[in-house]
Amino acid sequence: MSKFHFSVQEYQLSGHYLQVEIEIVSPKKETQLSLPVWSPGSYMVRDYSRHIHKMEAFLSGKNGKRLEVESLGLDVWSIRSEGESFRVRYVVYGFDYSVRSNYFTPEFCLLHPPALFLYPKDLEPAEITLEISNTLPFRYCHSGLDGKGKKRTTSSWDEFLDAPILLSNRPASPFRAGECEHEIVLEGELHKSVRKNL
Repeated sequence: MSKFHFSVQEYQLSGHYLQVEIEIVSPKKETQLSLPVWSPGSYMVRDYSRHIHKMEAFLSGKNGKRLEVESLGLDVWSIRSEGESFRVRYVVYGFDYSVRSNYFTPEFCLLHPPALFLYPKDLEPAEITLEISNTLPFRYCHSGLDGKGKKRTTSSWDEFLDAPILLSNRPASPFRAGECEHEIVLEGELHKSVRKNL
């Protein structure tokens, strides 16, 4: 089983860019990374890879030797690490204000995992961790993934890709419906009738 650590970092937020870094611990000599072409609940074929730029890979550790990243198609890349742990870094553009893609602004960021995170093909995770960098100007990380603050974890690719993330300076508002506790976060301009009922 393999371990994957994802980090989301500041890049050029005013231009709607974030940087993602993945550290992969795997015994495989070659790893193929892919980006989904669909979203949970929206099964049209998407071209998310067009928003990925400046991909590079390095061995983990002190020497940080650069590794070749080979494109095998629109949404698949191959990296030979000869069984050593390695890091992949890339920049993502996001300015689609919808439920099916990313939206990055200095006010808040909506992270849509299928359009943001590369995942290794044919590798089952023992652990997936996600960390939001403190260089980003947001106090809160709202997500359905386990964890607190800006660190989240899971052991399932399905759960990881189906858990949208909101980076915001607004706290969640808890409420109860029936027997269930919920939280809601509202971003953007609110109509006066919505503000009145909060």
